[in-house]
Amino acid sequence: MTPTHCTAPGCTKPHRARGLCVTCYNRQVRSGLMQTGERRPPNAGKTCSFDGCDCPSKGLGLCRGHYNQQWRGMPLTPLVGPLEVHAYFVYARPASHYGTGRNAHQLKPSAPAMKHTAPDLDKLQRALGDALTQAGTIRDDARIVVWHAVKRWADIPHTYLTIRHVGAPE
Repeated sequence: MTPTHCTAPGCTKPHRARGLCVTCYNRQVRSGLMQTGERRPPNAGKTCSFDGCDCPSKGLGLCRGHYNQQWRGMPLTPLVGPLEVHAYFVYARPASHYGTGRNAHQLKPSAPAMKHTAPDLDKLQRALGDALTQAGTIRDDARIVVWHAVKRWADIPHTYLTIRHVGAPE
């Protein structure tokens, strides 16, 4: 008799093939185990092979940041020590900043240059610091000692970012 529900422990989804639901079957094919948490990533516990970098290894023995540098053909350089970050968060102007009718392409004189509404600038800085750390660009966002951050309006939204060592020539 064919089971009606998945036979994996704790799963109540409908049976699809070999007594398993689609999710548990795919998990078994991928890892050979049905339960999550049992499979250990191949680089678990290993650190980056770049001298002085203690970030977790992601691929080819390198952390995510050094792997990305190598993939782009750049020299492997760590961003350590005191860092200075310049971040410009540029948002697309809403339609209310422009005229109407034949002036629809012209910016109103009353349109502000700086964005003074949500999200808060300090939250953007925290999110950016966490993202730079998670991406492996910097070792730890606690190493950022100088922040220059601006929220602006413009026609095309983008983020401009510069990271440099404190005291380094421009």
